[in-house]
Amino acid sequence: MSVKNIYIDDSNLAIGGKTLHNRQATMPCAFWNYKISVLYANIMEQFHANEYETGHLHFYGADLDRNPQLGFLRANGLAYGYDCPRNGRGREKEADVVLAIDMIGHATMWSDIGMPCDIALVSGDGDFFPAVARALFFGSNVHVWSWRGSISQKFVRLETSLNDYPLHGVGQFSIHYLDPHLQQLTS
Repeated sequence: MSVKNIYIDDSNLAIGGKTLHNRQATMPCAFWNYKISVLYANIMEQFHANEYETGHLHFYGADLDRNPQLGFLRANGLAYGYDCPRNGRGREKEADVVLAIDMIGHATMWSDIGMPCDIALVSGDGDFFPAVARALFFGSNVHVWSWRGSISQKFVRLETSLNDYPLHGVGQFSIHYLDPHLQQLTS
């Protein structure tokens, strides 16, 4: 059994989901929310978690109050959320940096006590590549979940490289696409 941490770049997930949904929908939506319970269940299934294991949910973004499920989870202490500020042009600031710091901090902490953790990163943003590489170095298994259209080629190359040439002491890495789950995820 290992600790399971799930890090969600909320804006990346919501923007990609809305784009894909509107491409396929007869009626485009202005806002797209996702079912956290469906996302969580799919991730835990890929972790091969048993019924007694739980995942720790960490959300990062500027619009976290948009999702009523997340509000309930946060109010009951079942999820962590970092509400990041916006810059003068209304763009989200700090979410990626804080997510990466938290992910590395947890990977380091669990490695230091001899229990590498399982990590799910819900974002295909290549800016997270150094954090993913560091977590793997600490022995954590990392699963990147992304929309097919927004996965960084850095992650695709990393998956191929580690599958072809596994390194001793380095965690396992895999990519999972959210696209097949769009209908389930759409709330």
